[in-house]
Amino acid sequence: MTSHCINHTIASVVLSAISLNAQPFQPSAAEHLRRALRLAELNNWIGAENDFTEAERMFTAVGDLRNALYARLGRIRATGGGRSLDATSAQLARLRHS
Repeated sequence: MTSHCINHTIASVVLSAISLNAQPFQPSAAEHLRRALRLAELNNWIGAENDFTEAERMFTAVGDLRNALYARLGRIRATGGGRSLDATSAQLARLRHS
C-alpha cells in the first residue's frame, strides 16, 4: 500500500467517525421555553411563538402538564395579536375549565 493510499484511508476513517458523532443540536423543552421567555421579555412575541409551541409539544409528550400549560399561555400571548380579544378570552376560559 502506498503512502497516499494509507493517508486517504486514515482521512476516510477520521471523517466517518466525525460524521457519526456529529448530530444536530436538539434543544430541550426547557431550553425552548427559556429562549421563548427571553424573546418575550424583549417584546419579540412573534419570535417567541415557535419556541413556545415546541416547548408545549415537548412538555406534553413527557407528561409535564404544568410547564406545557406555561408554554401554552405564552403561545396564546404570542399569537394574540392575530386574533380578536373575544377569541383569545374564549380560549383562556376553555383552559381554565379544563
